[in-house]
Amino acid sequence: KEIDLVGITVITVTAKRAYEIADTFRARGVKVILGGTHPSFLPAEAGQHADAVVIGEAEGIWPAVVEDFKANRLQNTYQQHERPGLVGLPIPRRDLFAKGAYFIPNTVSTTRGCPYACSFCSVTSFFGHTYRCRPLAEIIKEIETLNERKQIIFVDDNIVGKPKFAKELFLAIAPYKLKWLGQASVTIARDDELLKLAAASGCVGLLIGFESIYPANLAV
Repeated sequence: KEIDLVGITVITVTAKRAYEIADTFRARGVKVILGGTHPSFLPAEAGQHADAVVIGEAEGIWPAVVEDFKANRLQNTYQQHERPGLVGLPIPRRDLFAKGAYFIPNTVSTTRGCPYACSFCSVTSFFGHTYRCRPLAEIIKEIETLNERKQIIFVDDNIVGKPKFAKELFLAIAPYKLKWLGQASVTIARDDELLKLAAASGCVGLLIGFESIYPANLAV
């Protein structure tokens, strides 16, 4: 197929493979844009494999990137300085995905950021010391567009970062009888109501980071 423009979101663990893919397309004469946490922190490195690098959250600046591409005036880097609002975010065109290509094809984001500031973590460095929530109605609307919505991964870095919002979210999605996975902080274990609502809403697993059980290791 003829491809006009390739955009790849890159995290550190996928950087090597993302660069390989980017290099392959560029060798075919296709323009490549790289963005995400890894290129945002290492734009010079990413720029060796891209025609342009987007630094920060891309929604606000992506239309300008596309217009520059159409006009054949791509800049080396683009930076989104303001944190974009989460109201009215476009719903991804999942109908374009190859069916059967993904173990769990449905990923949904309900929040961005984390209320904590762990020194080793990239989340607050990338998203800032903010925790932003999407409107519940828009989250539900997106879930309703999923053809196979029995299994979902919520890609929030900490889906329980704001317990009040998380409880409202779990109550809202419970009628859809989902089976979902997500990421959370261990603080969820201290809130019985939150745990019960998560389970009732279809939670089948949470990824929780335990960096070390030894305080001395955490101080290194």
